[in-house]
Amino acid sequence: MIDFEQRRIMLADKIRVLRKKKGLSLERLASLVGSSKSYIWELEHNPNANPSGCLLSNLSEALDVTMDYLMSSALELTDEDDTFLRDYYELKPEVKRQLHGILNVLKNKVKS
Repeated sequence: MIDFEQRRIMLADKIRVLRKKKGLSLERLASLVGSSKSYIWELEHNPNANPSGCLLSNLSEALDVTMDYLMSSALELTDEDDTFLRDYYELKPEVKRQLHGILNVLKNKVKS
């Protein structure tokens, strides 16, 4: 089981990795999520930073991931995951919404 401190460190790593994969500067990500460049830097480097739920929601939207992903313990991406994410980032917003809808249908089928 991963403790809370390890989860915070992993959150910092995820934010940094996802931001860089999207080619966003600290300043650009801060602008997208309504925060400051210095606070985004702190989130990426300080495991004791404690972002609000609202900021996590904004980060997940700006980084095109779910809040669950940001807060989950899984950090490593397979090559297949990485390829999928790169393709996903290039999609138009409408196609992303459609894909999210398809994913939700598939997740509900798995649960039943």
